Amino acid sequence: MAGRCAGCHAFYYCSQECQKTDWRVGHRNFCASHQGLLLAEHDDRNLSFKERSFMRALIHHKYLKAQGAICFEQVQVLAAHPAESEPPLLFTLFDFDRCPPVVQVHEVGNLPKRVADLVGTDSAEWTDIVERAERDGGYTQLHGLCVTDGEGPRVWLIPLRTDIPLIHEGLKPLADRVRLGELGDQYELLGEIRRVLDEEVTEIH
Repeated sequence: MAGRCAGCHAFYYCSQECQKTDWRVGHRNFCASHQGLLLAEHDDRNLSFKERSFMRALIHHKYLKAQGAICFEQVQVLAAHPAESEPPLLFTLFDFDRCPPVVQVHEVGNLPKRVADLVGTDSAEWTDIVERAERDGGYTQLHGLCVTDGEGPRVWLIPLRTDIPLIHEGLKPLADRVRLGELGDQYELLGEIRRVLDEEVTEIH
């Protein structure tokens, strides 16, 4: 990745020309709001940069610890869709408002009401990040961290960037096999998922 937006610190670009184009076509309208939405290095919403860095580290630790189970759930959601269709955009929620914390995988277009309300799916910022994730061909996964502060539970969006489209190239083929009944049980599927994850992948929250 060649560079990152100096304003919101939330989006990465392959070149300066790519960044300039994104600014012209719409990022300038959302840059300020993404500073809080995506945990950029700015003092807003009563969180310090160290606190936001901790939240990034927390979600990444939980992701790596539960990666096999998360991918298993993602495959199950993908398997519910026709093989010839594009894989639906997924949202993975790391819910630390529950004890013990739970991880849930949902389709962006079919979020449970509680999750939709917490995320704020009617906001321009949510619409923008969803459109970006849909355009980038699977290199961005939408992750959210649910924590409780003095005002109740809140979801912070912390996208996962990868150097390969993991869901498109790694998990969708497994979902196609699940749909065809080629994977006998969950243990066989977990083994196939582990083989996918054993490939060298760069992942950044």
